[in-house]
Amino acid sequence: MKKYIVLAACLLVTTLQAQHVNEPNQNNNDISDLLDRGEEYRLSAKQKEQLIARKKKIGKEYAAIGKDRSLSGYEKGVKKRALSQEIENDIRAILYEKQYLKWSNYNQQKYKGDYYEYDALNDEIEAKIDRLEKEYEQDIKRMEQTYSRDKNALKREKNKRKAQYKNEKQRLKEEKK
Repeated sequence: MKKYIVLAACLLVTTLQAQHVNEPNQNNNDISDLLDRGEEYRLSAKQKEQLIARKKKIGKEYAAIGKDRSLSGYEKGVKKRALSQEIENDIRAILYEKQYLKWSNYNQQKYKGDYYEYDALNDEIEAKIDRLEKEYEQDIKRMEQTYSRDKNALKREKNKRKAQYKNEKQRLKEEKK
């Protein structure tokens, strides 16, 4: 009976370990994609060497953070996010501007999710606010030309337009939140 229990326990442990797969981190995959698509980005040999060296270092750093039992999950997350930002900065330093923009756009499309949709929505609202400000300034200039002789009418029209502008801007800011 003992043999069967030990055998069942061994099978259970083996099955559980076989199902646990270390997931590669996203940044390491980003660099792998960058290297795989090197011709598309026109990477030089020096850039490839720098990226490969950074990729090796990243794996070790992520593994060290993951295995550090003295850190809480939150602290590990903070350290990994800081490392991700450092990696992003390193990639930016290694690549030329056009290469970086192309890679960045590709990554945004690849990892498009709620964050990017939210970011795009905010960008759209910011653009609307900018357009609103330009329209407001143009309207004020037009009013100044139209009512150049009647200062009271100019003041009334400016105040009306200013109230409209503030209400619309406030509505857009609320929409942004």
